[in-house]
Amino acid sequence: MDVPVKNRMHWELTYIFLLTGLIILLAAAVRGCSEQMAVAGFAAALALNCWVWKQTVSRTVVYLHNGLNIICAVLLAYLLSAYVFVSDSTVIGAAFGVVVMDVFSFTKRGGFTLNARLMERKNTAVRLSVCLPVPGKRGLIPVIGTGDLVFYSLLTIVPLQSVNRAGPLIAVLPVLAGQLLNLAIIAALKNRAGFKGFPATLMPGLLFIAVVLPGIQP
Repeated sequence: MDVPVKNRMHWELTYIFLLTGLIILLAAAVRGCSEQMAVAGFAAALALNCWVWKQTVSRTVVYLHNGLNIICAVLLAYLLSAYVFVSDSTVIGAAFGVVVMDVFSFTKRGGFTLNARLMERKNTAVRLSVCLPVPGKRGLIPVIGTGDLVFYSLLTIVPLQSVNRAGPLIAVLPVLAGQLLNLAIIAALKNRAGFKGFPATLMPGLLFIAVVLPGIQP
């Protein structure tokens, strides 16, 4: 009798948590730069990323995408917080919308969404993710998407811009605690038949809304 091979994802789960911590630190650091520097840095990183996209996929190209995707994610979130999501209510609305669409993209009916289609295209998913070597698996494995990194960065930067003294705590806890809940759910479901992944924005987004919403003035 063949024994089913268990889906061992502890390396991927560790990478996800460490990358979440890294993006929080970078989001906190970039908050101190000027908007002009952020625009210039984002434009330069995006242009370079587009140039790298034209190159044939290789280990070096994927690692270049990794770094550029992280830079683009943090700077884009900074610019969104400066020009688009300038209030807590707009950020909460955006977070709710992102979570709903992300969850929907993982359902059967959500197969037509952009997120679902991008995940189906291996080369595109590799270029739009942070990919790292995983022991026991060949090549570089997509660990976390650039869109998720933008989301985490935005949920970090906005509370840090608040005059509320609890801002730093609010900036860190929802994203980190939410990510831990995500990872716990993935660990519990990963060996179930038909498991294809889990929406990375779900728990960080819901915890962020739960923490920030009560403080919004009517």
